[in-house]
Amino acid sequence: MAEIAECNPRGLFAVRAAGTLLRSLGSGTVTLRYAERVVGGDPRQLGLLAPATEDVRVGPALLRYLEPEEGKRVCEVVLTAESVAAEVERRGERSAEELFASVLGVVRDEALWRLQAVSAKNLAGIDVLYRLKVTE
Repeated sequence: MAEIAECNPRGLFAVRAAGTLLRSLGSGTVTLRYAERVVGGDPRQLGLLAPATEDVRVGPALLRYLEPEEGKRVCEVVLTAESVAAEVERRGERSAEELFASVLGVVRDEALWRLQAVSAKNLAGIDVLYRLKVTE
């Protein structure tokens, strides 16, 4: 977040305001499921073991149900740029796009909801919110 403040103080304000807004709307957390990274020589590469996954709770997050598509329930998950940036750093990814490419889905109601689309909402030249569309 420091690099945002150095180049765009308005952007930093927008990011923090978005986080405050989500928290004021009664946001909670969501669980993102990742495939664990495989290190060379691992038996999983040969298909001998089932791939391991990692579940990580991320928040603040806001979830809302959308109109069903093709008989499947659809949700929109809204995450703050601050929480996404923290997850990008924790996982050692280079960008939010890389992070979301490694996400298998969102765990909701004991089921894995598949990630269908990701879009960023930009304000003052900075991504402040991420919207994830997930389907059952």
